[in-house]
Amino acid sequence: MTRRPLATAGSLVALVLAAVMAVVLVANLGQAAELRMSGKPNAAPAALSVVPSPSPSPRPSPPPSPSPSPRPSPVVNTQMFVYIFGSDYGDTAATTLPGASCTASVTMPDGKVIDLGTRTANEQGTVAWSYPPRSPAAQGLGYHTISCRLGGQTATGSLNFEVGG
Repeated sequence: MTRRPLATAGSLVALVLAAVMAVVLVANLGQAAELRMSGKPNAAPAALSVVPSPSPSPRPSPPPSPSPSPRPSPVVNTQMFVYIFGSDYGDTAATTLPGASCTASVTMPDGKVIDLGTRTANEQGTVAWSYPPRSPAAQGLGYHTISCRLGGQTATGSLNFEVGG
């Protein structure tokens, strides 16, 4: 004949829980009986008492501070430059700093220099000249020279072009 265990682990846990609950129930009944016999009014259990928590009082917003006056733009020390992007016999163009005062000249293949005058670079920094090609002209390489000046700085650039050919 095989013996079965009287209690399994699950039934032991259930038995222990039942015993704990019984002890808690008896303790609460004893406390309730004691309050009735003492004649004190029933007080709500502490766990059920509701004590409102203090709500934070609204704080007034600070008055808006006046907006700061705009600061002057910092002076940027930009390096002067001249970039010739167009050099054909009869036309030349360059990019530099906006507002720069620029002069241009043409040196023909035979060494003759033609002054094209002074122009001011536009808001994008572009400056351009056109002049009538001369015929007959010596064939070969000529070049354009553009010099620009702004705020005490000067820059010069040159670029070749071909005449004839």
